[in-house]
Amino acid sequence: MTEKIAENDKMSNLKTTLMEIEKGHIDSNGVELTETRNRLPAALQAYTQNRFDLGEILFKYRELLKPTKRWGPTARAIAAAINRDERTVYRIVKGYELAIQLSPEVLAVLAERNVDPAEPKNSRAVRKLLEMPKPVSPQDADAAVKYAFDKVSKTGARKTAQTKSDSVEDFTARVVNLFAEWYQGAMPQQRDNDVRHALEMVIDDLVKLGADRGRLQPRKSGIQLGRKPVRPAAMECEFPFFSELHAGAS
Repeated sequence: MTEKIAENDKMSNLKTTLMEIEKGHIDSNGVELTETRNRLPAALQAYTQNRFDLGEILFKYRELLKPTKRWGPTARAIAAAINRDERTVYRIVKGYELAIQLSPEVLAVLAERNVDPAEPKNSRAVRKLLEMPKPVSPQDADAAVKYAFDKVSKTGARKTAQTKSDSVEDFTARVVNLFAEWYQGAMPQQRDNDVRHALEMVIDDLVKLGADRGRLQPRKSGIQLGRKPVRPAAMECEFPFFSELHAGAS
């Protein structure tokens, strides 16, 4: 009960704070501005369940204040009311600006499914919908929404599966297989020298990368397997397969 009273007080104080920010810059008693400001407290209290509605109000408020250049202080005051920083307010507006590009038919389907199009987790599906032709009927909209969310879900699941299976052992096995294909029929000494040279370069860079990220102690040079490590540009000149590896990765 005490928390609820404190929350209501904070929202009540917000209205006063916003009017103080507006004072001398715009008519705070204007009908449109007053209506937008009065809608804020309820939307802020429910923003974790409905970012789209809050985004709509914030977007309108920003447009009304644009000539006054008072949106920055206003955004900070609004953010403080929900214990966030102003970047949260900007992100909510940005999410709404993306979602509002959807057709009314698609927005209606999303509302029926209780899907908030301004929610960050739904942004990829929203972008997918924006890439698709605009539906001309509720049935088309429903099919488009289903397709977009299924597509994004499958892509995410595939990436997760790839991440889980991409262990060091799996990666090493793939690299070994690549070397086996490249050096099929080559002299063993040539193969071993080239692979050793490549591994020296990789180890050298990995040690330096680990040192940069605070995971390893920096070393003056890489682990020596034979020949002295050289930089990638030289590797590409000496060994064509190194360029092929880079091309495949990109």
